[in-house]
Amino acid sequence: MDKSYNKFERAYEIITELIKESPLPLDPIELSNIETKELKYLKKSLELMAYYLHTIGFEFKGIAEEILIPLYEEIEKRETHKNKK
Repeated sequence: MDKSYNKFERAYEIITELIKESPLPLDPIELSNIETKELKYLKKSLELMAYYLHTIGFEFKGIAEEILIPLYEEIEKRETHKNKK
């Protein structure tokens, strides 16, 4: 792992990608079409983005919750369904 790679640089790259490529928050139908592994990666990336924005002084809490709660719910729904099998 390249230790010189700064997590804030990665968060900035993710922010840029998300602004250009996808509207947030994601629609529940869109969430259901994303593989679980990718969904977890997206969740972690958005959490990192929210942390980054918070550290530079941007009040992102309400917006972060609006974006992240549907992801948390979808992951929980999938894990609950998986455990029932």
